[in-house]
Amino acid sequence: YVALFPHDVDGYSMSALRKSSEGDYAGADADMQTALRQADNKAEAHAEYSRVMYQKLVYSDDSLYTAWTFDRALDESEKAYKIDPQPAYRHRIGQILFSKREYVKACDVFVELSKSAMPNSEVFFEIAQCKSQLGSPREEILAQLDSAVAHCRKPYSQADAPYILSRGQFRDAMNNYRGALADYNVYDTLMVGRASADFYYTRYKCEVNLRQFQPALNDIAHAAYIAGHDMQPVYLAEMASL
Repeated sequence: YVALFPHDVDGYSMSALRKSSEGDYAGADADMQTALRQADNKAEAHAEYSRVMYQKLVYSDDSLYTAWTFDRALDESEKAYKIDPQPAYRHRIGQILFSKREYVKACDVFVELSKSAMPNSEVFFEIAQCKSQLGSPREEILAQLDSAVAHCRKPYSQADAPYILSRGQFRDAMNNYRGALADYNVYDTLMVGRASADFYYTRYKCEVNLRQFQPALNDIAHAAYIAGHDMQPVYLAEMASL
């Protein structure tokens, strides 16, 4: 692909992502350096270079390769945005700032995006995460989670499930058990019965707080059924106790 389309960023970035997944970070870096020289779309080349670095930094536990840092990834995203101010490039800047624990700056970026042409569920969810890290009032955090769910298109899809679950867990923590259970039930429907044992244990505790004991028994029994051997005795003890 690179031989046929030497000025297209995609070939270089896919090669770099493959090498990065195999631990060949130097090779991945070389691919993206070539992309910066060869690609017609310099903004996209900088953005993809940032994405390749960011994915390694967030998802890999490798600590030996130190050439890639969040600061370098941020610099590449900022270069991309300076050339072509696309919301997607700005969004990556916010995500990197969050990973750097610069929550105020990250929140400012996400709030800016929420008022632009990119008001989607992910952005409102990220604002909620920032506010949570900053110790904002719970009502402010819940308002952002409400916005995240409100921006999900109905009928909901599995892609919307994490936002609904997060709001349910937050409502649960605020002792709004009825609201939490409503979200848990929607989440369970979206997951088509493939939710984790931990989820069914969470919903079980919520149902116990609402004194809905039969549904609670059903959930803790299901949690015990699908749990690993380490947690199964714990769930069975909970079931026996109820």
